[in-house]
Amino acid sequence: MPGYPPEEGDDRFVSRRELEQRLIALRELLHQKERSNAAALDLQANENRRRLDELNHAHSIAQENWARSLPRETFASFQSEWDKWRSEVNQNINTFRGGLALLRFIGLAGLLAFLMELLHLAGITK
Repeated sequence: MPGYPPEEGDDRFVSRRELEQRLIALRELLHQKERSNAAALDLQANENRRRLDELNHAHSIAQENWARSLPRETFASFQSEWDKWRSEVNQNINTFRGGLALLRFIGLAGLLAFLMELLHLAGITK
């Protein structure tokens, strides 16, 4: 302002040399900010590329798994057939165990007597 002398620390009145130094410092600050932004963009691009590679690999693995998978109806059909087979096996095992229990009950002599009687009934022995 005209007529008032500049006060100490008043930023409105600076020398040309100080103004040039401030401008140089501001330019350097802007260049540093641009370099930092460019570096950050490069890092983000690398990270995006890495994640996309992982996603592409995961997608191909998922496609391979889907190719090896059975449709639900096929699996349900297999499951019902397997259940039937398993019940037959369990029944045969139980029948075998029952036969073993009978054999233990009548003993070896009783089994031989039973077989001899069957042969006699068939007419093979007298």
